[in-house]
Amino acid sequence: MKKIIVFFGIFILTCCGKEFAEDDKLSIIRTNYNGNELKINGYYYTIFQGRLDNFSFFYKNGIFLDIGGSKNNFEDASNYITNVCFV
Repeated sequence: MKKIIVFFGIFILTCCGKEFAEDDKLSIIRTNYNGNELKINGYYYTIFQGRLDNFSFFYKNGIFLDIGGSKNNFEDASNYITNVCFV
């Protein structure tokens, strides 16, 4: 019985030990986006059941911001974005 417990103990330690190993270093260098295929001077949204939903921003330095939300019209959407992003 002790041999089985020792075996499973060694097995668990060898399997789980990989989780604590250091991750590989990132190999992609961050660069600013200078293209014109993706518009980054406003926000994106979806229209779902007649409402403006899921407001998202893309920034030149690669950051993506999704603030969610659901509004009935552009004025309400603009107020929501202003209150969430610029407070």
